[in-house]
Amino acid sequence: MKKIMLFGFAVLLTATNANAANFAVITSPPIFLNVFILVLAFGCILGALSIYKLVKGGNLSKSWQLFVFGFVVLTISQLGYLAQAFEILTLPIFIIPALMVITFGLFLYGIIETKKILG
Repeated sequence: MKKIMLFGFAVLLTATNANAANFAVITSPPIFLNVFILVLAFGCILGALSIYKLVKGGNLSKSWQLFVFGFVVLTISQLGYLAQAFEILTLPIFIIPALMVITFGLFLYGIIETKKILG
């Protein structure tokens, strides 16, 4: 009992201003779309990783590695957007679009590498 009281007292001493996340934002349709993109991107990471493991050491391994990195950056950008929408994290305004441009560049470079190998 004394340990619980001591822990509670320690928590009260270290407590600062706590702000709750804005969970009412999830009802807006763009947030649903971003959650859907996040889930799909995570699934695409798993699929691209399995394909990368199959072609590892082959000619197409570099392009599939670029696709995996592209999906990882897409997932990070969606997590950042959702954290910003729920008011959990504050990011500079250019971070999310910059991550999307990097995602586009990785996908484009992966497609160019695939075309160069197959064409």
